[in-house]
Amino acid sequence: MVNNSNPTSETSSMRAMNSGCSSPTIFQFMYLCTAFGLISVGAGGIRSSSLAFGADQFEKGDFKKSSGLKESYFSWYYASYTFSILIALTCVVYIQDNIGWGVGFAVPAVLMLFGVSIFFLASGFYVKLKSKTSLVTGFVQVAVASYRNRRLDLPDGVHNVCHRKNGSALVLPSENLRFLNKACIVRDPDKDLTADGRAITRGDCAVSSK
Repeated sequence: MVNNSNPTSETSSMRAMNSGCSSPTIFQFMYLCTAFGLISVGAGGIRSSSLAFGADQFEKGDFKKSSGLKESYFSWYYASYTFSILIALTCVVYIQDNIGWGVGFAVPAVLMLFGVSIFFLASGFYVKLKSKTSLVTGFVQVAVASYRNRRLDLPDGVHNVCHRKNGSALVLPSENLRFLNKACIVRDPDKDLTADGRAITRGDCAVSSK
């Protein structure tokens, strides 16, 4: 480690440089923190969904028959992600240190805008699978249905006593978390079930949901 031979001159030069800077206002500081927060939320959402959305493109056509293509996709995805981090920690940092923070933030912003534009221009060619009920939404639905049927007794039979999806191997709910089993009860088979055994009311839950 090399000690600074003249710390006094360095301190005075730093004071002279900082004397021309004014502190940010509360509004400016809150604006900056809000921008950083939105960037964090957006980056987290893109990272968690882009990988799964790319894998969905192999679920139809000839791609679905080859599992090797999906494995290759995951490998190239993580390789490109690592390469992008390397670029961010070298080139972008060099721009920020030698040119300025404005240009340093502008370059990634322009690249992101370019990537988003290409993504939306090709949106008509993507495979878009139908969304399924999320785990949290399904749990809340089961809890609400169980509370609504809390005064009903669990039936002893097998047929047309619990809601179940057509073709499902599950006929009765499991013994785990028995307090949620009432969410599947069929109150009136003539009114609550369709011809193929599905629930007419959206609030009713199938056995496979529990």
